[in-house]
Amino acid sequence: MGRDGRIMAVGGLMALMGIILAWALFSGAGQSGTTPGERGVRIAFPPDGAIIYAAALTVRGESAGADSFRVELLVDSADELRRIAGATVTTAAGDWSLELPHGYDGDPSEAIIRAVSLDGEREYSRALIALSPLSARPAGMVYTITRPVMGAEVGGDVVQLEGRASGVPDNVLVVTLRDDRSETIERTTVFLENPYYVDDIPFTVDLHTRGYTGPATITVAFGEAPDAPTEVIAVTVSAAAG
Repeated sequence: MGRDGRIMAVGGLMALMGIILAWALFSGAGQSGTTPGERGVRIAFPPDGAIIYAAALTVRGESAGADSFRVELLVDSADELRRIAGATVTTAAGDWSLELPHGYDGDPSEAIIRAVSLDGEREYSRALIALSPLSARPAGMVYTITRPVMGAEVGGDVVQLEGRASGVPDNVLVVTLRDDRSETIERTTVFLENPYYVDDIPFTVDLHTRGYTGPATITVAFGEAPDAPTEVIAVTVSAAAG
């Protein structure tokens, strides 16, 4: 299957993630994975919008408190949330990480990872993802750049690149911003957090324009090999505000 076919195959799941994120903004329930919740508990990974194909899920975060808490994985089943995995974090303040085997094999579905008190009465933090069986994952490497789009005007001091990737060799991206003479403005190597490689994980890269304005290209290499697949996005860098 070609790259375009692989991206089309995940289009339905990406649409599902759009619904999930819109629901999160509308409901305002709980704390997103990017914001510390009650007692300073924060789910840092996976990010909102991740599509999980692996039969286990790595969850990591931070806690400013000393109390134990639980991390639960809930799936939307027949319009009801059903808990399919959970574990207790017994840690003092600091970083925490755990693995949740879940074995989900149903249809692609909305899911919630949440950190809650041991009695389940208080929710401290949550992340909104999708679960899908590995059999539904397109074969090979799957990737797409969602922002900026071709021909966009971007800038000034920092250009933000956003995308999604799955199955990238060694979880490495090489991103290069070049001016209209193909001179390198900035080149950065990005290490994706994707413990099982097969999951579809959003990423963000900040590229500094270093005062440049005018036509530019952003080249994203998915892997470090000379023949790694690449995406090239032509943009125009505008002057920095102020």
